[in-house]
Amino acid sequence: MNNVTMTRTQRRTSARGCPAKLHTGIILAVFCTLVVFPFVQLLLLYRAQDTREAQEQQDMHRRSVQLHTDISETYIVAPNFAIPLPSNGLFFNGTFDTTLVTHTTLENLKDVVETSTAWAGPISLSVFLREDLDNPVIRSLIINAIEALGSCPSIAKRVSIHLAAPPDMHPGMRDIVAQGGIFHWWSKTASNDCNLVVTVLDRLYQVTEVQDSKNYAHKLPYPGNALRSIARNLANTPLSMVLDIDMIPMPRELFRIIQLVGEREHIFETGKKIALVLPAFEVKAGATIPQTKRALQSAYNVSVQPFYFDLCWKCHKPTNYPEWLGSSRHKNNGDILDSTYPVSYIDPWEPFYVARTGDGASHLDHVIHDKQMLVPDFDTRFKQYGFNRISQICAMHMSGFDFHVLREGFVAHRGYKTKGAFHATKEREQNENRLIFRKYKEELKRQYPGSRRCNLYGRHV
Repeated sequence: MNNVTMTRTQRRTSARGCPAKLHTGIILAVFCTLVVFPFVQLLLLYRAQDTREAQEQQDMHRRSVQLHTDISETYIVAPNFAIPLPSNGLFFNGTFDTTLVTHTTLENLKDVVETSTAWAGPISLSVFLREDLDNPVIRSLIINAIEALGSCPSIAKRVSIHLAAPPDMHPGMRDIVAQGGIFHWWSKTASNDCNLVVTVLDRLYQVTEVQDSKNYAHKLPYPGNALRSIARNLANTPLSMVLDIDMIPMPRELFRIIQLVGEREHIFETGKKIALVLPAFEVKAGATIPQTKRALQSAYNVSVQPFYFDLCWKCHKPTNYPEWLGSSRHKNNGDILDSTYPVSYIDPWEPFYVARTGDGASHLDHVIHDKQMLVPDFDTRFKQYGFNRISQICAMHMSGFDFHVLREGFVAHRGYKTKGAFHATKEREQNENRLIFRKYKEELKRQYPGSRRCNLYGRHV
């Protein structure tokens, strides 16, 4: 009897609660119909629109990636083979924004990971493909290697890649562009694991070496100056900083320091021929690259020494390292006030530098034709080792450039440079390039007959 009564009571209670629950359900249904569902549909519509726009950008880029020749008409070039999506990339359109210009091979492609994490600005990277591009497996491995870079956020947001190859590899390059056009990989979600990218690239290159029966990597001379020109002429900022791939810019701060120098010291004004020199150092193997100038000063002569100190001290001595090491950071109203000091050119100096090189716009014509630019181009006759950067600095000096050293910034190389660490043919390559350099100097004398620059020709280097 009690059980029956409780059941009836529960039923009456439940019956009395039904209208309230029904009322709540109706309100919820109306809310979902009028607000939630339209919002979800709108969100899906926007997402679909973003996907379509991204796909259209990918297709447009895929169509726009075409083969050209470099300014020497020697190498096949696929400019802007991979670039950041506008939605993912960072925009650099300031008057004093600087592009880090560099170059490498497939073997050392992994080095761009560390460079991109240290440099806060855009990077223009030329990659020389000297593998057997007739092999479809190698072509796929190359695409996979470049695609893997997209997993590192600092690369996905700031790095543009340009491919270059010997002329006999034209069919293989054409197939890579047809297969690739990989504008879309920049839109993939980055894994934030840049160290994993290095591991993947190492493994891919090991497989490539096994597949490369023609072994081009050990036969073709490395065209460093041609690659420098390609990457610099395709940079999208008014200023460029040309480094080798194994040179690491001062972590975090250097991009902003250069901006401040441009804003406050007016050395990059249009028409001014001034190059901002970046002191270069070597960091002992296993030691940490200093994060600041103060840290570098503390490590100097312990785990840090000037670049090429043992190999070619005269090639960097004009930077005046004692002056740089003795100066300290100046402040103005709490902000960094970066200053410079002038130095004189002395042959055979080869500093790394920042300079205004163009109008801040990338032109494919720069790849095909040697258009008149403020900074003399790199002479493409210099290949492999020796005099490639020396010759270009010499041309800058003869054309009227002055050099100022940045007090607060620097670039660093991992490991000390020693003579025994170089490849077996280094001396032969250097002697061949020395002869080209002597001829090049005579050409500069004829090109700048009215130059009042100091006599470069009293001795040969």
